Amino acid sequence: WSGSGIPLRLLSLSPLLAGLAGLSLTVIKGEDHRVLTFGGASIMYPMMEMMEIPQSKSEDKFEYRELRFRASKAVNATVVGMEAISSSSVASNESHVILFGGYLGNSRTAAVHTYTLAASSPDLALEPMLILATGPSARSMPGVVKPDDSSLLMFGGVVTEIQNGVTVQSALNDLWQFNLNTQSWVEVHKTIPANNPRAFGTFGSVSDGQETILFTFGGLRDGFHATHTFKAVGGDVESVKYQVSGEGQVYYASQVLSTYKVEREHWSTWRPTYSHGNVACCNYDYSCNKPDRGIGCVPVPRAFHSTNPGHFVAGKLSMILYGGLDRTGKALGDLWYMDAEDQTIGKAFWIVLSNTTAETFSQDKLDVLKTLITTGWGVTDAQAHALPGQPSNCDTRSIVFILKTENVADLEKGLSIVFTTSEQVFQDCMRPVMSIAGALEAAVNGSVMQGVRLDIQFQTTEGVMVDVRMPWYQFRSNEWCKEGKCARALCQSTTGEAEKEANS
Repeated sequence: WSGSGIPLRLLSLSPLLAGLAGLSLTVIKGEDHRVLTFGGASIMYPMMEMMEIPQSKSEDKFEYRELRFRASKAVNATVVGMEAISSSSVASNESHVILFGGYLGNSRTAAVHTYTLAASSPDLALEPMLILATGPSARSMPGVVKPDDSSLLMFGGVVTEIQNGVTVQSALNDLWQFNLNTQSWVEVHKTIPANNPRAFGTFGSVSDGQETILFTFGGLRDGFHATHTFKAVGGDVESVKYQVSGEGQVYYASQVLSTYKVEREHWSTWRPTYSHGNVACCNYDYSCNKPDRGIGCVPVPRAFHSTNPGHFVAGKLSMILYGGLDRTGKALGDLWYMDAEDQTIGKAFWIVLSNTTAETFSQDKLDVLKTLITTGWGVTDAQAHALPGQPSNCDTRSIVFILKTENVADLEKGLSIVFTTSEQVFQDCMRPVMSIAGALEAAVNGSVMQGVRLDIQFQTTEGVMVDVRMPWYQFRSNEWCKEGKCARALCQSTTGEAEKEANS
């Protein structure tokens, strides 16, 4: 949006350092004036592989840099005896930085390196770890997080595969745990197609001090395919399969310890909290009510973007997302803020209908079902007294995602509809109808669903957690920022959420 202003500004550092691609960046807890970078190369090897250009070996060596942005200064040092490490992933604590994977020289690697921050020189600081050959395969751009003092979690990454004679940069979504004490790997789960592998997306983590939450967002579905990726049009299976994604997933680090395979393998879908955003509101059009401006809007699908978790707004746990490439391969320059503390747990529920089948329950009937849920099933206040517990004021912004419809084997004409929503929406808007004989039939009378029946003996009111919902807010300098109240690109606030304060 042209009126929003530029979210970032260029900082000039002295001396001016040579450009590097695929470097790893981190900040150390408690240090707010330094950004540390590790490795990098003069060649962007993942891009070379995507373009199928031979990866010639460069003379690059491992480089360490300190960017002191408040003082506008930079310090760098080179480890002469170590080839460049690029497109690796990094995790750190107050004393050590750990790098995994990426490219060692011009070849993908599965090596683990540690960097001791207190060492007297980079030559003494950088050390390879002696790893048994039973760990993850060589890959670039994996996700790495350090959930505690003794372990690492490594997720996904990118590898090169030949599919039907075509070179594809394929996505992985396997999860591994590395024991820092024994220097050994344990596979938590393999790459699982149902978990929607993504290549060139982002990976990060947030922690509340008790639980570490891993998250992924965006990327290329199944990887990069030169024929199908970044195509502006085309809805065929292959074009969608290798296209950019606007989806995310979350995983709780405590799941690693579960004795149940299903729980260890389960990544929950990560969705926006709101669904009632529209073009006018997302563009901050004056025709949209002021309190709704920007609400319900989410970043467009993308890959090759950046995310950074931290406390950006009023000390709140949050995440920043910036840029990337859209479906056509066009560069994006938008900046988004996600409130990680505003979490709504989504659950999957089942409703079993009779006198209908998956073949006859068309999309218009699904639309009616969703509308009925969010309007309280059309039950008035007066009628609500005749139906104990029946709501008459369900929030019209309630989110209901239909996951699948399938025939019920035990019923001649029976249909099971699996949907996700929050526990509160289910209790307020679904459970009463599913528990009271005749309530659904009365609500659908006169609609395209007329004749569909619900037998309460087949219903269950227990849900299974399948997704986590958190709201996104796009950075808009003209609307969010007031004179003297902007810092770190986002508005700070001591009285409430910045996005709410700016709109008040």
